[in-house]
Amino acid sequence: MLLPFLSSSSSSSSSSSPSSSFLLFGILLFPCLASSQFWETADPAFTLASGGDTLIVRGYFPTLNYTCSLLPTGSQQSAIACQVLGTQQTQTELRYTVPPWPLAAQEATVQITDASTRKVLRGPGGASERITIMPVWSSKSATAGASTGGTAQGSQTFTVNGLGFDRDSSNYVCKFVRYEASSPTADIAQNLPFQPMNNAELVCSTPTWTFEGSTDDYAGKAILLIEKGGQVVVYQGASLGNQYFFSTVWKISQSTAYSSPGQTITVQGYGFGTLRDQYLCSFESTSLTVQSKAMSVSSSELHCVLPGWSTKAQTVDLVLYKIKCRDSNYQVYNCTTQVKLQGTQNVRTSFQFLTSIHNFSKFSSYAADSQPSVLTVYGGGLNSVKFSLSPSKLQMSLAL
Repeated sequence: MLLPFLSSSSSSSSSSSPSSSFLLFGILLFPCLASSQFWETADPAFTLASGGDTLIVRGYFPTLNYTCSLLPTGSQQSAIACQVLGTQQTQTELRYTVPPWPLAAQEATVQITDASTRKVLRGPGGASERITIMPVWSSKSATAGASTGGTAQGSQTFTVNGLGFDRDSSNYVCKFVRYEASSPTADIAQNLPFQPMNNAELVCSTPTWTFEGSTDDYAGKAILLIEKGGQVVVYQGASLGNQYFFSTVWKISQSTAYSSPGQTITVQGYGFGTLRDQYLCSFESTSLTVQSKAMSVSSSELHCVLPGWSTKAQTVDLVLYKIKCRDSNYQVYNCTTQVKLQGTQNVRTSFQFLTSIHNFSKFSSYAADSQPSVLTVYGGGLNSVKFSLSPSKLQMSLAL
């Protein structure tokens, strides 16, 4: 049955145009639509705690005056307001900027409110009303060690800065994944971090880097991964800001030895190369420098055979050099480039040569009153020899 204003019973109504009839119908219907404003979808379903994504809400919005809030579902905390993109609002689509998330990462319920009436709009209900906030990290800062690198010995700490960390959880892992162009293995070292200090900071402690040394100047280059519950926390920072460099570190097992050649000292450390790299032990003083090759036993031990020390016994500087013999593809090339490796304490490493006498001989004797015999003493680290002669006695003293 036709509505009265659409009836054709009178001649005047029969002359009415179709457009005027539909307009009148729309006027009657509009109050009903206006009272049924709603939203039905929100994108994206996942967003980072750093914020900045555009949240698109679709539905019916006749007044174009609406606010957006994200309600934490994991706690009784206040809603986080979105920022409206005022120039991009229509009656079927609203756009907002997702704010930085100052809480632990979690699901959040989208709430759209009519700013004029303060009435919360009806949504699709259930999981369709929620978006997932994911944790993110963006930088490292030094605490007890460098933020870009530290020694292969490990046990140095640095702070990871980000958003969305759960300070009530200890289910975090700091992983250091070996990253070189032609690394023969996919080595991973990891340490559990401390429990996050707050929602924006957690502390990582570096592991011992026990792998074979790098082809470059350092012991190893790694990519830092932060995981929570087996899920990787997204890195959103400067290019290469997630790299970490381990430097070779070493110390000697003994600090003294006799000046005669052939003794072996052990150099202990982390990050030594074992694939055709060579090392030099260099004993350096102001008047003399002698060097000997060191044999790599493992990534944590070298053996250095002492050279002969041809001047007086003294304390010298022991310096360890790496001779780079490999390119980035682990191919042997020109073994000439030397890289000085710092000791454990990053200070001067002292080594003391001691005087030694290891042999002596004398020529045939003469008559008691004739030319005295000659005694030859062999050793190392001798300063000078003094003789005292008498008709019946030969005295020799060594000045050490």
